[in-house]
Amino acid sequence: MNQPKIALITGVPDDIGGVIAFLCTEDARWINGQRIEVSGGMHL
Repeated sequence: MNQPKIALITGVPDDIGGVIAFLCTEDARWINGQRIEVSGGMHL
């Protein structure tokens, strides 16, 4: 089974800024009560 490769770097606030910016727009008005994973595939 092929495992996806994970980058060996730690994320920074700018990495999720686009997601946060989108959630603050009117286009995201129907998104609520959701868990949006922006971990880059890394789970601790």
